[in-house]
Amino acid sequence: MVVYRADDSGPFPPPHAKSNALPHNRIDHITHHRVFRGLTGPGRQPSGLRFAQNLHRRLEELDITEEWSYKGDFSTFFWEVDIFKFDHMFPTFGPGLPRFMMPKSYSFRDGLETQFNTWYEHDRKNYDASQTFADGDGDPWWESTMMRLRQDAILGAENQDDESLARVDLGSAWAIIGNVVSTSMFSAFHVFKDKNLLARVQQEIGEFASADGSLKDTDPHKLGKDATVLLSVYAETLRKYIKVYYSVYSAPHEDVDLGRWVLPRGALAISQLGPLPPRRDLLEPPGTGGTRSTRSGPSASSSTPRTRTAGRSAGRAATSRRRRRSWPVASRSSLRKDAMAPGFLMEFVADP
Repeated sequence: MVVYRADDSGPFPPPHAKSNALPHNRIDHITHHRVFRGLTGPGRQPSGLRFAQNLHRRLEELDITEEWSYKGDFSTFFWEVDIFKFDHMFPTFGPGLPRFMMPKSYSFRDGLETQFNTWYEHDRKNYDASQTFADGDGDPWWESTMMRLRQDAILGAENQDDESLARVDLGSAWAIIGNVVSTSMFSAFHVFKDKNLLARVQQEIGEFASADGSLKDTDPHKLGKDATVLLSVYAETLRKYIKVYYSVYSAPHEDVDLGRWVLPRGALAISQLGPLPPRRDLLEPPGTGGTRSTRSGPSASSSTPRTRTAGRSAGRAATSRRRRRSWPVASRSSLRKDAMAPGFLMEFVADP
C-alpha cells in the first residue's frame, strides 16, 4: 500500500504540478491508463469479439434447451462462482480487522489470490509471442495485450510483487464481475418477465444474428451501439439496481472548493451515489416539475483530486448530510478543524 499512498500525481497523463512521484511509481495513472487503453484502444474490438465467442461457448456447454424449466432462485444461474462468496465477505475487510479476528475470510481471500499467482506462473512460463492471435491482440495465455502489459507496468513500481498484484487483480475481478453479472441477471429477469419486451428484444437481436441464429460472430460493439431496445433495458437496469456504494476522493495538494463544502488538503471524502439514481424527480428535465441536482463533484475543481472506487458503506466515520446542515459552511477553518480534518470520511448523499 505504500506506493499507492505515496502517489499524489493523479490518474491523468500529465502529473500534478506539485507531485514528486517518479514516472514508474505513478500507480494510479498506470492502472487507469492500461484499462482505458485496453477498453478503448486497438484491442477493444478483438477483445470484445473474443469475449462474446467465449461466452457463447460457455453457454453451449450448459446444454440449455428451448424448453422452459422452473428454477427456484434465478440468481443461482449467474452467481455460482467464488467471487460472489468473496463479495459477501468483502464488508468485513472494510474496518481493517486483523486476521485472527476473521480467519475464514482471510483464508478464502488467500485462496483466490493463490489462483491468480498460479495463473501468473503458468503464463510467464508458457507465453510465446509467436502464438499471438491473428487479430494482433490476444494469445492463449494472457488472453489480451492489456493484461500482459499490465503485469509489466504494475510490477515496475516500487514494492510491488506477485502478492500485491494478485490483490489488485482480485479487486478488479470483484468489481468487474460484480457489476457485469448483476446487470446481466436483472436485465434477463425483466426481459423474461415481460412477454412484450421479450418479443421486442428477440426481434431486435435477430437482426444481428447469423443464419443459424447465433450471435457468436456478431460484433458486440455494433450490437451495443445499434440494438436500441436492449440498450434501453441495460441503461434502466444500471439506473435502478447497480450502485457505486461509495467513491473515495482525496485532495493531496490543496483545498478543493465544492460549493457548500470544502475538502481540505489531505482529507478524504466519501461520495455515496446509491440513493440518487432511483429518484425520478432528479432525472426530469427543467420545467417538468422535477428538481435537477446542480451540485458538482471534485472533478469540477481545478485541483484534480484523485478518485478511487470502493465497495460498501463508509462506516462510523461517515456522517449524514442532515447533521452537516448546522455546520458553518462559510468558514473553512471551522470545517477543517471541527469536521474535515485529514483522515475524516465525509459522505455526500441525496436528500431523503
